[in-house]
Amino acid sequence: MDGTIWGVSPADTTLEKSDECLIVSVPLARKDKLQFDPTTTVTVAFGGDMSGITETFETLIEIYNFVALDVLPRFDRFFS
Repeated sequence: MDGTIWGVSPADTTLEKSDECLIVSVPLARKDKLQFDPTTTVTVAFGGDMSGITETFETLIEIYNFVALDVLPRFDRFFS
């Protein structure tokens, strides 16, 4: 890692964090340095640090597909 955030120095960025997202603001004067196709990784920790259960975006998709395509159809007759 070269110490930049998507090609821009951290000193030139403003980060706003919330439960829903992370907003990175960059001055327009630095737009020529910004990488517009950044690579990111997502991990979700369930139960905080104590449980140790961490999932990536890909495994969350697998869990969703399993529940949506395998589990819920089995209960369809109860919801109809």
